[in-house]
Amino acid sequence: MTGWFKMLNSKIRIVYGDTEDNCRAHSENGVLPHSAIESLAASCDPDDRDARLHGKFMHLSGQIYKTFGRDIHVIKDVPLEDFLPGKQITQVVDPAIGKPLAITWDCIDALGIITFFAEWPNFEFQGAKDSNMTVQEYAVLFKAQEGHYRPATRILDRHFGNTRRTLGGLTLKQEFGEFNIDFEDSYSIGDISSEIETGILKVKDLLRYDKTKPINNLNRPRIQVFESCTNIIHSFERWSRDPKTGKPKEEQKDFSDCVRYRAMAGIEIEPDRPWAVKPAYYGIGN
Repeated sequence: MTGWFKMLNSKIRIVYGDTEDNCRAHSENGVLPHSAIESLAASCDPDDRDARLHGKFMHLSGQIYKTFGRDIHVIKDVPLEDFLPGKQITQVVDPAIGKPLAITWDCIDALGIITFFAEWPNFEFQGAKDSNMTVQEYAVLFKAQEGHYRPATRILDRHFGNTRRTLGGLTLKQEFGEFNIDFEDSYSIGDISSEIETGILKVKDLLRYDKTKPINNLNRPRIQVFESCTNIIHSFERWSRDPKTGKPKEEQKDFSDCVRYRAMAGIEIEPDRPWAVKPAYYGIGN
């Protein structure tokens, strides 16, 4: 049962209704069997529990990805030459003014498991100043990071990537294209608020698994992160909502943006996109 409100002396009064208030065993006018409420409680995502069971506004819950846990979603690093064969690789870039680019690399396997195995910067992102790197310098960085593999897909924040900074100038997406690094746009759904919330729901779905059952190939989260990817991990753990507005905060948002762009791009391997190519493909020197 959700909360309801009414106008009183030009102010809003909020009254929360608890699901237990509608329980046959605990309320005189209840209609739900207690077993049904217990079943609902067990099935609720922690992010939804306050709303579904206690009628409270979801934005009051703070942390956006409550289901993320290091014991489940973080794995030890594995040598890439052993880990990547047979998987399809995606790079995601989230640019912003006054900051380094937030960059992730992930791979997806035949089971639809997305593993984030590399990130940049390789230092604490939150609070970092703009590195003032040029597009060409970033292209060289990509080449050094990727070595013997090449992403099948590169995704760039469509809002920043397609904006012209000067009249008649190139967009960031076009500038990367000059170095044979071709990006696809991040997903587009409604206004920016709807876009963000839709992406959050998709990531939550990929993080979810049945905690009452053993972890196996049929019951497991579909996102995992190498333990060396500390910026991604911190973003999962620390990105939160403003308790006054309910909107996601800007702090720790950048790498979560990369994750939701990736999540919304799909979770199936495309057979016509190979996982690896020879390294000399950038056209920017040896």
